[in-house]
Amino acid sequence: MFKKIFRTTCMLSVLLSATFSVNASMISVGGVELNALDLNGTHSSFNEFYGFTLSDYSSHTGYETADVATVMFAELNNEYAMFLMISGPGGAAGAVSGDVSGSEGAISFIDDPGGRDPVSGSSISWTYAANKTDGLIFSGITSDVWTIDVNLTKVSGGFTGVNFLTFDNIGNDTKALSLGLTADAVDFSINSIQSTAVAAVNAPATFGLFFIALAGFLRLRRK
Repeated sequence: MFKKIFRTTCMLSVLLSATFSVNASMISVGGVELNALDLNGTHSSFNEFYGFTLSDYSSHTGYETADVATVMFAELNNEYAMFLMISGPGGAAGAVSGDVSGSEGAISFIDDPGGRDPVSGSSISWTYAANKTDGLIFSGITSDVWTIDVNLTKVSGGFTGVNFLTFDNIGNDTKALSLGLTADAVDFSINSIQSTAVAAVNAPATFGLFFIALAGFLRLRRK
């Protein structure tokens, strides 16, 4: 009898001390993982981070790069946003047409605003001067399963392709992937992928002591 109680006690202790799995989502483009930049505590909105100013009709994230589109993600208050910045300081003047759509979220800001860069549904026509930027914010992503499809086509200028940035846990950026143009165009899909993270959870010591005491008590009663 005691052996059965002892085995049951051990099994319960193991269960309470066991590991469990939690679902998490990652951001992936072409099988390459992208980590979002954490804006919590540093910015109050995605627009603030984008930093568009009318003085130069450009974004000021600090990640703009001449003659390429920079794509990155940021997280704020449990919401994700994609930032797409075309060209930057040192870049040539140019024009790019684009189409950006997703299973969740929507374009929430266009650079340039006010109809300077026309938008029709998910299609945008950007025209930018030398040393300036164009781009957009695609936000409203809150679920674990989503996809964003992007097409960019060079109309004129020095546009050469797309750089994708990823970030570590202290905000340092790394170029995770670069895509060049094929016939003056580049297409890509960015999606979430489900992962399983394993975390160890230790039961409080009081539970272990309780089961040991219970086993001892039952053994004494048997005697």
